[in-house]
Amino acid sequence: MRDAISYQALTGRRVTYEYVLLGNVNDSLDEARSLGRLLQGQLCHVNLIPYNPVNGLDYRGTNTRDIARFQDALESCGIAVTIRRPRGCDIDAACGQLSARHNSFRDECS
Repeated sequence: MRDAISYQALTGRRVTYEYVLLGNVNDSLDEARSLGRLLQGQLCHVNLIPYNPVNGLDYRGTNTRDIARFQDALESCGIAVTIRRPRGCDIDAACGQLSARHNSFRDECS
């Protein structure tokens, strides 16, 4: 975090943080408010990335309504936010899924 703040001050450019939303792990309003307080005052942007299901992992995604609430909480802290739209889930080619297919979960994903 300290390096990101130094970078912002030195260059005047914003830092982008990527935040993967995991259902019932890090997608609550309390988590959003904590993240907002942590980043408040920084020249930054947050990409909210909905989790893409992977066979063999117990994580689940966050529903659209809760993603919007998370976004609203960050924006209320003055944080610019983009919700990334998943693509490729239908063919197991979304972010995180390709790696699983070619690594330890190969048999479960075929």
